[in-house]
Amino acid sequence: ERVEERAAMRLALATRSWDVVIADHSLPRFSGHEALQLTNDCGTDAPFILVSGSIGEDAAVASLHAGAKDCINKASLARLAPAVERSLAGVEAQLERRKAERALRDSLDRLNALVNASPLAIVGLELEARVTLWNPAAERILGWPEAQVLGRIPPSVGPALQADFRSHQDQAIAAGSVEAETRRMRADGSEVEISLSVAALHDDERRDVGTIALIADIGESKRAE
Repeated sequence: ERVEERAAMRLALATRSWDVVIADHSLPRFSGHEALQLTNDCGTDAPFILVSGSIGEDAAVASLHAGAKDCINKASLARLAPAVERSLAGVEAQLERRKAERALRDSLDRLNALVNASPLAIVGLELEARVTLWNPAAERILGWPEAQVLGRIPPSVGPALQADFRSHQDQAIAAGSVEAETRRMRADGSEVEISLSVAALHDDERRDVGTIALIADIGESKRAE
């Protein structure tokens, strides 16, 4: 569809979905720069390509900074079709990236819901043993609120439990995971007997980056035994 006025272009952008917008730099009734602004304002993913025989280098650079995908000189119109194909491929890649980002956000939302709703304490640690994750169950079982433990060595590991704690961390890193029954200290100074499952965490290159632990309060079952 060909439009030559601002109102006609605004209407075209508002009423249909377009694959690409191609505009001259010097239009009879409004400029290519204004056409680019209209395209940007409508929120379309259609790439904007400027075609002109009179645009200077500074204006071309300004248009690219403003969001144009390419600037084609009318003396080199053979470049137009490849430019359109390249721009459309870029848009498709961008849409796929957004789709992947949405899927990742949805996955993280579900994971966060599971972590927050878990009846088990879930505690994430860096290799230096500083807390990166402390879910509501960890607050309930151990007594410290998240704000007081993030970025710190777990306060539930007192001096008497340091060797036990370090041993479990080292075993998890070396073997991938470890399970044990042990003790931890509560914020009120009392001790709680726990079942502990610790797994190593890795980055994309399989380098060790920390651990994550699942902790269950087994004090009641121990007393029952």
